[in-house]
This record gives sequence, structure tokens and C-alpha cells, in this order.
Amino acid sequence: MTQINNNPNNPQQPTHIPAAPEMSPSQAIGNEEEVDILSILIDYFRYWPIYLIALVLCLLLGWLFIKSSSPQYPVKASVLFLEQKDKSSPQIQGLDFAELGMGVKNVNVDNELEILGSREILQKTIEESQQYVEVTSRKGLTTTVWDSELPFEISMDPVGLSKIGAPITLTIESISDKGYKISSDYVKGEAIVIDSLPATFVLGEGIASITKRESYKEGKMELPSSFDVTIQSPQKLAIYYAEKGGLTVDRANKQGSVAVLGITAKNRAKGERFLSKLIEVYNRERAIDKNATAQRTYDFINERINLIGEELNATEKKLEEVKKSQGVTSYQDLGVVVSSTAMIDQKRAEAETQLKLVAFLINDLKTKEGKYEIIPGSLGFTDGTLQTAVEIYNQMVFERDGLLEAANKDHPKVKSLTENLNVARTNILEAADVAKQGLQIQLNGLKGMEQRYSSRISQAPTFERISTDIERQRSIRSNLYLMLLTRREETSIELASSLESAKVVDSALAASKPSSPKKPIIYLASLLLGLVLPTIAIYLWKLAQTKVHTEEDIKKLTNLPIAGGIPQQKSASGEGDLPELLVQLEGNSVATEAFRNIRTNLSFLTQNKRPLVLMCTSTVSGEGKTFVVSNLAISLSALQYKVLLVGLDIRNPQLKRTFGIKNASLGGMTDLLNDASTDPIHYIQHLEEYPNLDIINAGAIPPNPTELLARPRLEEVFDTFRKHYDYILVDSAPVGPVVDSLVLSRVVDHTLYILRSDKTNKRDVEYINYLADHQKLSSMSLILNDINTNNSIFVKSYGYGYGYGYGYGYGYGHKDDNHK
Repeated sequence: MTQINNNPNNPQQPTHIPAAPEMSPSQAIGNEEEVDILSILIDYFRYWPIYLIALVLCLLLGWLFIKSSSPQYPVKASVLFLEQKDKSSPQIQGLDFAELGMGVKNVNVDNELEILGSREILQKTIEESQQYVEVTSRKGLTTTVWDSELPFEISMDPVGLSKIGAPITLTIESISDKGYKISSDYVKGEAIVIDSLPATFVLGEGIASITKRESYKEGKMELPSSFDVTIQSPQKLAIYYAEKGGLTVDRANKQGSVAVLGITAKNRAKGERFLSKLIEVYNRERAIDKNATAQRTYDFINERINLIGEELNATEKKLEEVKKSQGVTSYQDLGVVVSSTAMIDQKRAEAETQLKLVAFLINDLKTKEGKYEIIPGSLGFTDGTLQTAVEIYNQMVFERDGLLEAANKDHPKVKSLTENLNVARTNILEAADVAKQGLQIQLNGLKGMEQRYSSRISQAPTFERISTDIERQRSIRSNLYLMLLTRREETSIELASSLESAKVVDSALAASKPSSPKKPIIYLASLLLGLVLPTIAIYLWKLAQTKVHTEEDIKKLTNLPIAGGIPQQKSASGEGDLPELLVQLEGNSVATEAFRNIRTNLSFLTQNKRPLVLMCTSTVSGEGKTFVVSNLAISLSALQYKVLLVGLDIRNPQLKRTFGIKNASLGGMTDLLNDASTDPIHYIQHLEEYPNLDIINAGAIPPNPTELLARPRLEEVFDTFRKHYDYILVDSAPVGPVVDSLVLSRVVDHTLYILRSDKTNKRDVEYINYLADHQKLSSMSLILNDINTNNSIFVKSYGYGYGYGYGYGYGYGHKDDNHK
């Protein structure tokens, strides 16, 4: 036992401990703090190997995507919608189209755009241009789409195309200059060998044909020996183009009649052929629609010509029979009466013709109620009101049929036109009734005049009277027949004068460079993905962590001050345990500097108070409290302060093992607390290696540790210690399993609470906040032990080699049992 010298400069009484802050640590955590972007970046930069791997992988995936994606070429064409001639007018008198009644009519661009992009037009285009067939070959990762470069063409019959559900696939292999081998799951039997072209074969539920491509130039390009062929449903392709953005049809400008068509194609020639065929099919179908009126008029006139021709022949035969029976060959003796009736007969024939046309119109409308079809408009109604009503009706039918190609009957525009057609039909019937009444009045007047002349003719010989009647019938039919012949010729001119609905402004042309895949964008997206994915993964990993790793983790959980951190220590060889006493009185090792930093921070936290009682504890054993308090005691003694290290972890004393004290017979704190008559200085031992550091062991393990620490004798002992030492450091028991440290807190000025990186649970910090909030421990600060400075992702073993061996469950489990 050594003599203890008092320090005259030491105060005899403890000074007032600074008041705790008004806000508790747990409350302070909720306060909004400024985000330190730089700290976050530095924290994530520690994971740069992961970012590097992610960037390489994502860029590699981007490269693979580019290599495996077929290039997409934008193809564009533009057309001008032409103003059309109105073919519904009956005023066709000559070859001058202006005089034929074909007045200029403005085109409805919106309707034409809908029709041009309709499924019906697109399906016909796909079938006629064989867009439903895709021929590809693969070399490495690259897939090439072939079209006009091939020496053969593949097509399928319409019945087979209509039955295609899922795409049909087949393989074509070249076996000679003109021979091919075709194999597919959809081909019945074994593979088909074709010696020459053309050839047909059964494919699925249809008949496929392979023919020679006339435009193929041999030797122009080296072709692969095998091709993959996919045949898709034209109907589904039409839906893709019409409804899913495969085809774009837009106005070049809002005021003009120019439309721009666009698609993306894997083969430039195939895309150009598709748009060219689309314009061709559109013009053809629109011509059929626009000739519907003239065609129906033409058919009606032919029907009437045939009927009247039969009646005229019958009249001629009857006249011939009368002549034969009477032996007469001339009518000159009929005189003035017959010539006078000619004008009346002509007018009567015209009136009867108009009456029949009106009756036909009324009958046609009534029998086809609910059907909206073109009314023959070139029949030559003399009633202007009726003719105008028919023209308006036909125009609306034409517009409605055009809309129905791109929309259904429930479309608002179609419904509106249907309602207007019903009104127009009613107007035609009313105008026809009025015209019919007027013609009937006119015809009655002509019949009266005819009767007067007939009475005079009746006085003539029987032959003259019969001949005149027959001649009158022949004249009526002849005039009507000639008029219908004239109308038929005029209608033929209308059919022959059809113009294109759309004129090509710019023919279909594919871009020389593909629009996709876009390499810069893909590489940029891969680069961003390589940064974002590991960031998200690391962030989620951090959220999932239940352990404390860094001081930043602690700061997010509590507002208690952090006195410092101790980096993880390793032996030079990387194997085996290090000694627990790492601080050097004179040296600059990592551990020495770490404890110097803690020593300096404590001076600020405790306001340089001396004498000062520091208690070192933790939540559970194994977090390094004995290691920290021992090395901190050595570091403080290096400042020439008198330091006493007190072992009060009386359930599992470790100081004797840590400092290698051999003399265990002297006793320790438990003996001192049990014997009130003994001088505390009697049990203090001096350490020769550390001149200013003394130690008092825990002593024998008592049966009642908590009750022993709760005795008033404890205050007396520590008052004695304060008189002789500047710093009294207490190695106490963990607060998690036992309450010994809470009992000791009454004689402590400041508590150092030890957390161990990768071992202390985050929920343990909540318990620390609870202790601070309820002032269970004296003024607290935290120390983070065993910080892994190499890589915070991977939890590494703690290499100090010190531990606990309590039977009740808290301890390091030290490798060397001889130190127990």
C-alpha cells in the first residue's frame, strides 16, 4: 500500500453541477434540424464500391438493351385533302363541269383525318401491303428486320388471316439457290421443302404462299441462311395503328388542309410502303363512297330505260298491226288536228314522267324508312324545292357514311347527323307531296284539252282515230326514253370524272437514322439508375438497421452530448486479441488520440470541475465500459492529475483482470462498505506503471449488492476520495440487467454512457433517453466505442479481447478464461 499525497489545490467540496437543459433529450429529437447535405454525401460516399458495381452493371444492361433492340425508323408522308365536286346536282347539260352542276365543295378536314386513320382503312392497307408478315434474323444480340432485301415474299389467304389469334411463327432456311425448308409448329407433318417458287403450303387454318420478289437484285446484300417469320392478325395490327399510337395523323397547321402521316418502322422500305399504300387505299375507298350517288342513279336509269324500251316496242308492234289491218302507210290526212295534239301530248308526257319520278321517290323513302341511303339525285325533278331537299339529304348521308368508317353509331356527330337526316327525310316527303299535287293539277288540265281534241278526232275514220291514239302513246314513251338516255350519259360522265380525295404532297420517306433506341438517353438513364438504385438500397438498409453504427445514428435518436468515439482497434497481424490498456502516457497511437479527444470534451462538458466523480456504465455488458473507463483513467493521469479508478461493478468485477493485479487479499469496495470503521485509503493500490493513477478493486462479490451500495457509507467513502483525488472514475454495472448504477448515481457528478458500434440496439437509446428524461443518472454524455472506420456496411468483430462472464446473461465472453 502506498501513501496518498493530498493536492492542496484541489477544492474540498464539490461545486454545483450545471443545471440540466429545460428540454429533455427525447423531446429535442423531434425538433427540426437543418439537413447537412455535405454530411449525407460523405456518408454515402463511403459506399463507393457498391456505387461502382451498380454503375458498371447498369451501363452493361443499357448496352445489352441497345444491342438487343431493333432500330426504329420514323417514316413520314403528307397529303393535301382536295376540295370535291358536288355530284348530286341534276343540272348536267354539257361537258363543261361547271355547267354539269359539279359545284366546288369545301372538305371537312377533321372527318377526313378520322377516316384516314380508321381501322377499316388500316386493315385493308395492312392486308394489301403484307404488313402482317415480319421476317427477321438474329446475329448475336442484334435482330435485323428484312423486307425488300429478300428474294421471296410471303402472304396468306384472307380466310386464314381472319382466323389468326396468337401470332404464327415459322422458320425458313435456304437449302439451295432457289430452294427453302420451312418448319413451324403450325405446319402439319414434317418440315416442308420447296424446290422452286412460287409455292403454297397449309399454315394453321389457312393457305400461305411464298413467291419470288420481282424487285430483288441478287448479290446486292449478303443474306443469312435462316429467317424467322411472324404472321400476325391484320385486325389486331389495325387496332394497334388506330388506337394505340402506331399511326399518327395530324394537321400540318390548324387552318390548312394538309395532313402529316407518321409511323415508326423497323425496316425503312417496309414503313415507306405502308404509308404509300395507306394513301392509295384511302383514295380508292373515298372514290367508291363519293360515287355512290351517281352509281345508284345510273342503275335506276338503266332499269327505267329497259322497262320503257319494252313498252315502246309493244306500242310500235300495235301500230304495225293496225297499219297492216287497214292497209295504211301514212298519217298526212289526219291534218291539223293531229299536229295540234302533238304539243299537248309532249307536255302530258313530261308531266306524267315527273309524276312517276315523284311517286318513285315517295315509295322509295317509305319502303326504306330507317335506312339512310343515297337518293338518286340526277333524275331531273322540275320542282326546285324538291331537288334542293334531295341534295341536302344526300350530302348528309355522305358525311354520315364517312364518319361511320371511323366511329360507331353512338358517336355524337353521327347521332346529330342521324337526327338531321330524319328531319330532311320529312322535308323531302312534304316537298314531294306538294310537287305531286301540282303535277296532278297540270295533268288534269292537259287531259281536258286532250279530250276536246279527241272528240274532234273521233269524227275521223276509225283508222285515223286508232292510229292517233297509238301515235300519242308512242310519242310519250319515246320522249321519256330519249330523256333517260340523256341522263344516263350525263351520269356516266360523273362516274368517269372522279378525282382523288387526297393529293400526295410529300411521298413516304423514312429517316436515315433510327429514332430509337436513343443511345445517349439510355446511357444517361443507366447512369442515373446506377446511382439511384444503390442509394435507395443503402437508404432502406439503413432504415432496416437495428444497431447503432455511427455518431450520426446516435444524433438522430437523442440530443444527449457525445463526448467522443473510439475507433475499432486491430492487432498488427489482424488476428488475436489486443491488450485492453491501449492508451500510452507518451505516444500518438489512434487509441491514445481518441481518449485525449474524450478527455478534452469532458473538460467542457463538466466545466473543468474538480474533484470530479465520473461513472462509466452501459445498457448491457459487452459494450466496453471497463475498457473505456480504464483507458480514460490513464489518459487523465497523463495530465499530472491525481486519478482514482474505483471498481463498483461488484457483480462482475473486471478491473483486477484488466490491470493484471495479483494481490487479491487486500480487499476492495465491498469490504470498505461493509466495515464502517476502516479508512477508505487503506484499500487503495498504487500502479507503478502509471504514477498518477491509483485503483481500488470491487472486492468480494456480496450476496446483496444493491443493498450494500444503498448504505450511507457510500457517501462517506466518496467524500474521502474527493479530498485526495482530482478525478474519481467509477466502473459500474450495466443499467439494463441491474439497478446498481442508478443507486450509485447519487454520488456521481457526471455519467459516461457507453454504446458499442454494431452491438448497441437503437431501442436501447430510447431507454437512455428515458433515464435522462427522468434524471435517473447524473449529467450524462455518450461515448461510441468500437467504431468500424473501414466500412460501415459490414459488421466486424470487436478486437479488444475483454469481456464479461456473468451467469445471468450479460458479457463479452472473453477468449482467455485465465483472466477471469
